[in-house]
Amino acid sequence: MKYHVATIPRVTLAILTGMFILLTANASASQFTGLHNFLAKPGEFPNSGLIIGPDGGFYGTTGMSGGSQCFPLCGAVFEIKQTSTGWQYHIVHNFRGPNHDGESPIGPLLFDNVGNLYGTTSAVNSTGCFTRHTDCGTVFKLSPTSKGGWEETILYRFTGRADGAWPAGNLVLDSAGNLYGYTLGGGNGKRCSQVCGVVYELSPGASGWTEAVLHTFTGGSDGYTPRGLTPDTSGNLLGVAESGGTANSNCEAGCGTVFKLTPAAGGWSLSVIYSFSGGSDGGYPISPLVFDTQGNLFGTTLLGGSVQCPNECGTVFELSPNGSGWNFSDVYSFSGPDGADPQGILFDSAGNLFGAASGGKTTCGCGVLFELVPGSGNWTETVLYTFNGKSDGQFPNPVIQDGAGHLFGTTANGGSDNFGTIFKFAP
Repeated sequence: MKYHVATIPRVTLAILTGMFILLTANASASQFTGLHNFLAKPGEFPNSGLIIGPDGGFYGTTGMSGGSQCFPLCGAVFEIKQTSTGWQYHIVHNFRGPNHDGESPIGPLLFDNVGNLYGTTSAVNSTGCFTRHTDCGTVFKLSPTSKGGWEETILYRFTGRADGAWPAGNLVLDSAGNLYGYTLGGGNGKRCSQVCGVVYELSPGASGWTEAVLHTFTGGSDGYTPRGLTPDTSGNLLGVAESGGTANSNCEAGCGTVFKLTPAAGGWSLSVIYSFSGGSDGGYPISPLVFDTQGNLFGTTLLGGSVQCPNECGTVFELSPNGSGWNFSDVYSFSGPDGADPQGILFDSAGNLFGAASGGKTTCGCGVLFELVPGSGNWTETVLYTFNGKSDGQFPNPVIQDGAGHLFGTTANGGSDNFGTIFKFAP
């Protein structure tokens, strides 16, 4: 099975996803540039990283901004694009609330190869999902129109029953036009207070889109609350579950898992690749995995790592296939001054890892941009930039990289109104 995950040109290094883009880095003088400050009115807060569109613009979502049907505001899709007069920001779509097209888009967006834009609304704070089975989230499509606007189509509305509740990006698109995603809740798992989440497939048809649940998490050894999907070259889907797995002294209900979903004639089967302990190996993974050129998997955790960090600053890890299974190894453990709570990673063409950590380094703990360079038996971290929590923002979301090697991203807070920023960094 072949997956489409972005509309920008493919590279040979690894599979691209809507969140992580692997491109050639171009060394340049270190420089941080603020591109946009999100404002208190209408109120915004970017809640995920960016993707690059076919027009060269950067697209993302805000948890607030626009709409009048939900409190305080329903969220939006935006674009920021460089023009001859500077960087121009505009709203692509304002969501209208639970009785219309949903609220609170979450996760990175996804372009197909003809320029359509896909994403999810989550409405995680909805009180009606499990009582009225409404406002449990949607999957949407935005199609460019001949007049320069965008037309929205709701592909699926979740009910909070066995189909899942509260979808969150990232989405994956295969060559047949099927979408794959996950929900943070719902399903029929018995060990979770609002059930454990699902991985789902949406297939287009003459009468609309049909959902099929590929796996319902139980809250046991398979984990619960899935976070992130990454396709491999064989048609499998790999992902992480934030919690669950093997119970231990660090995490009574388990510190999370790495899983693999394999398609078969009778459906999809899930196997657990690794179960975290919350110790030096980390725990609570939330970001999609990335492949290197050798087929090894890399990811991050929010928990565990260095004993020097009293708040358990998180890790970067590697899983290497060994023929009959996978070998786990620690790549890097954050200690606080060098960052904390890593938010995802990407590779450049030289095999270096780049990422953002939402905490650590300074008194305010506002986050850093970092680089990890492989060496003889270990990886060396360099803090590329430290956020001050003021004009440049604080708590960076995952970053992406353009063809010139520049990093682009958003911060969840900070900026002129403390509602977040968009930035560019040239390593």
